[in-house]
Amino acid sequence: MYCIVRIFNGLDRPLTYAIPQAWHHEARVGKIVHVPLLKRTERGMIVELIEASTTFTYTIRDIYSIEPMPHDEQYYRWIEQVSSYYATEPWKLFQRFFSFQTVRKKTSAAVPASAIPDAEAKESVNTWKLTQSQADIVAQLTPFIHQPTYRPALLHGVTGSGKTAVYQALLREAFSAGKTSLFLLPEVSLAMTLAHTLRTLFKGTIEVHEYHYAISAQQKNTLWQKINNGCPIVIVGVRLPVFLPLVHLGLIIIDEEHDAGYQETAHPRINTKEAALLRAQCYKIPILLGSATPSVSSLYLAQQRSWNVFRLLERFSGAFPKITHAPLLIPRKKESLSIPDSFWISTPLREAIAARLAQKKQVIIFLNRRGLHRFMQCIDCASILRCSACSVSLTLHVKDLLHCHYCGLKESIPPHCPACGTTNAFLKKGVGTQRIAEVLCSLFPTARIARADIDSKKEQKVWERTVTAMQAGDIDILVGTQMITKGYHFPHVTLVGVIWAESNLSTPFYTAAESTLQQLLQVAGRAGRACASSEVIVQSYIKHPLFSYLNEPDYEKFYHHELAQRQEPCYPPFVRLSEIELQHSNEQKLDRDAQSVARCARAIIQEKGWNIQLLGPALPPVHRIKHTSSRRIYLKGGNLAWHLELFRQLKNVPATDAQPSRIFFTPNPLH
Repeated sequence: MYCIVRIFNGLDRPLTYAIPQAWHHEARVGKIVHVPLLKRTERGMIVELIEASTTFTYTIRDIYSIEPMPHDEQYYRWIEQVSSYYATEPWKLFQRFFSFQTVRKKTSAAVPASAIPDAEAKESVNTWKLTQSQADIVAQLTPFIHQPTYRPALLHGVTGSGKTAVYQALLREAFSAGKTSLFLLPEVSLAMTLAHTLRTLFKGTIEVHEYHYAISAQQKNTLWQKINNGCPIVIVGVRLPVFLPLVHLGLIIIDEEHDAGYQETAHPRINTKEAALLRAQCYKIPILLGSATPSVSSLYLAQQRSWNVFRLLERFSGAFPKITHAPLLIPRKKESLSIPDSFWISTPLREAIAARLAQKKQVIIFLNRRGLHRFMQCIDCASILRCSACSVSLTLHVKDLLHCHYCGLKESIPPHCPACGTTNAFLKKGVGTQRIAEVLCSLFPTARIARADIDSKKEQKVWERTVTAMQAGDIDILVGTQMITKGYHFPHVTLVGVIWAESNLSTPFYTAAESTLQQLLQVAGRAGRACASSEVIVQSYIKHPLFSYLNEPDYEKFYHHELAQRQEPCYPPFVRLSEIELQHSNEQKLDRDAQSVARCARAIIQEKGWNIQLLGPALPPVHRIKHTSSRRIYLKGGNLAWHLELFRQLKNVPATDAQPSRIFFTPNPLH
């Protein structure tokens, strides 16, 4: 007998191997195997079996062995469901999982010992007692763990309300039932922090394992052995843990469920939350989605499908901050070619910072832009310095280096404008966290100021020291991006300043207002977690209805407002939205292919009589990354089955040349 194998190392064509006689009863489609390739051994997946009567004109090598996998009875059926949902092949899902599993990392990253997540203060971590509201949530979900039942639930808990206490109680219930639990978060730093907290809580009674890019090869192997042994454990990670084969899986928890980071950026763009919901349904187990700012789609879905919706609308300790809106006034003088640095810190914010420093309290300044300045513009021709490999402007960082935040390109400021040749005549436009930190240093020279952005986090030990110092009160002002908006408990923070609140509202996607408010509420939630009086000052250029909902208890009012905004133009959650993306290195060819695909799609829609509106092809906001360009077509309306069938027919249209554009499908794109 023979088999067709897809190799996981990136080889773009299948290979044929012979199956030794002794393994005929074990070999079947979906099995992971070790096979020879040239002079090395590779992992792959059997995608087809061939009868022994087939003849070949070349030598067929034997597979070496079949990978032992944990005895997870529903696993392959679920993988088939996920691959069908994302219009991809099962082997590509295994490829992503095993590619990570085999990456060697010598050491694991450590989490600061004082890093306590979202809800409770450090001193209470070993003495959590559930409030009546928390206990009621646990009591309602516990029966579905002990007598496995598919039961999705949504937990809307404001920042600092004690969601983590609910989570740990449910994890204990799953362990007592001999079940393994999956706990998913959108960022590695949050996963590391939560894993540390759970280990402290469980005191060795329940094993907590991490599964993300910061763990070592030894940690991966240890976890794999535990899974194979069927031991009930807790697995904390970001996206990949959902693809682990697990014996006795009994509970899935997804924290920060609203976060767009759950959707992969590389194709197939799997949304971990959707994959987890499919898995919970397939395995007939409960799944809990938690957030201080639940997504509009999740709230709507929960109501439409009669999910349990739980609410924790009071803080565990402290009080909600006072919200103040401070308009940014742009200088109107004609001779003012650039905005002065003092403009970015309004008078109300400057006075509030000074007051907190005098009180020995801490301040967080939030700006979701890193670097010194967002871009540099020629004073003569107004052209902007751009990345040669990506369709984005270059950001100015320290030491006069220009960075591309997509491909990593770094270069010095050119002596001449590439467009008009003008010498040394660039205006520095926009602002980033590095520049804000410099401005604050000049305004408050005696203050202890630190940064928290991806640039400062690259040095893991430096980042650990920053978090520890902030929690110990050794930093007065922390300037950061979205990485500080959730997951950290800073008890001495009584003021949060938002530099440029509407910076993400211009994102050309229907979720722009939702994601902006979620981000603002998350960072506002860092204030007043252990005190009765705190303030959040939100600066913006413009007035927007969004700023009417900055008080966290008003989030559900925003939900109803946003539903009304989406209903008339027919956007999710009222209609199905899917995305078809084409990619090619040659932009002219890409445009021709995109137009051809759009014409074919319209013809198929008309022939089938489907109620689908086709939008595009259009340029994404960033339409070229690392010399690869993309175009997007959106399918709006109808149902997912129609979208999938349309995509299948488009993929089967014969190519007109040898190098057609690559084509991908994403249901429910988030960005």
